Amino acid sequence: MRDAARFLPVVGAALMVVPILWGDGSASQAGRPLGRDALYLFSLWLALVLAAFWLSRKLHDGPDDPAGAPGDELPDDRPVTGG
Repeated sequence: MRDAARFLPVVGAALMVVPILWGDGSASQAGRPLGRDALYLFSLWLALVLAAFWLSRKLHDGPDDPAGAPGDELPDDRPVTGG
């Protein structure tokens, strides 16, 4: 799950550039309607938000492996004493 959470922004960034590839091959894109692009981007944004929420809930439930990964433990709140 942690790998998916780290990879989600990369996938999101790659999917954000897809509307650039939708051109019709002409040099000028001035008369191109942007409604489809806007709908795609807002839908993608919503999907990324929901995926991040789902991943955060799954990660909050517990680690992938029962032993836990190094660095996953939270620091204790005891004061540091001595040398």
